Amino acid sequence: MRRNVSEPGGKVLTKFPALALVVTCAALLGHACDSTLQQTPGPVTPKSPALAEPTYPSQKQTEAGQSVTGRTIWSGINGGLDIRWTTDDLFVQSGNGYERIWAPLAKKAFEEFAADVASTNSAEGGTANNCDYKRDFQILSIVGTLISFQDEEYSDCGGLHPSTYRRFTAVDVSRPGEILYGQGEEAMDADLKRSSKIVKLTDYFNEQHILNALSADRVIQQALTEAGVSGPPPSLEALPELFAKNNYILSGTELELRPDFLTRFAFHHIEDGKVAVRINLPSLGAAYRAQQIGLLLPIPPSLQQPLAMAVTGRGGFLIREMPRSARNQFTRFGFKIGEGAKHPG
Repeated sequence: MRRNVSEPGGKVLTKFPALALVVTCAALLGHACDSTLQQTPGPVTPKSPALAEPTYPSQKQTEAGQSVTGRTIWSGINGGLDIRWTTDDLFVQSGNGYERIWAPLAKKAFEEFAADVASTNSAEGGTANNCDYKRDFQILSIVGTLISFQDEEYSDCGGLHPSTYRRFTAVDVSRPGEILYGQGEEAMDADLKRSSKIVKLTDYFNEQHILNALSADRVIQQALTEAGVSGPPPSLEALPELFAKNNYILSGTELELRPDFLTRFAFHHIEDGKVAVRINLPSLGAAYRAQQIGLLLPIPPSLQQPLAMAVTGRGGFLIREMPRSARNQFTRFGFKIGEGAKHPG
């Protein structure tokens, strides 16, 4: 993962005297948040960079006695599960209670970020400085229990440019476990070695259909030509390996085709009896320069009814049919490290 942990002049953080967590929602990325939507957690004073669990001033009690917090952006019953996307988190019915989907992922990511900064300090030395770390989550499509969301990371420790990264992630919230990403340089890649909620496009669609659609895509064709590859790759697994030597950067672009690219998809619309799928290709330059590859795939029997319900809004939604109330909304997990960190409120 690309992280900026230095301040101007090359100095590096050396300690973590204060830490704060804020969870907010805003109408547009980069725009000021509506203060009425902000949830203010209680004071956090950890002895180490580990994140303490936040508390909230107002909670909506569920019948199971658990709590779903924050303003509701979207809610519905899909696949027999009560799904609630709020300004605080994505909540999914689990047994007699509700499970937080994004909070554990954001917490682990921040803890690793803090550990990376501490490791750099230990190796190089330096002075303390403020550090901001944010994760923004936005649901793109909900089809049955399949939820695709955008996950954007932002970190800034006072360097010349903040570090940003954007990916799509598809999960089946009916599966047990958490959402598992990797570590180190693969910290924004899905961990495919362990069982989790993350799913791949091949879990539902024919591999040859996907390969044919990718091989016909202009971006992929141009990258293969630039790499001196004649003809389509023999398999989906072989496709990213063609660019592995260059850190999976598509030849002639700044876009990445990561080994887990089949987990980075969302459903856009239905066209001529097929479903339009978007696969996200992250950019090395900045999150906003990420691009999507569009595939038109035959609808598998297992997704026919869930997709039909999503299109009509009776159960979930696709990107094109996203409810107005959910457009441009996101849930933010914000963290601070350094002497200048202040607790919200």
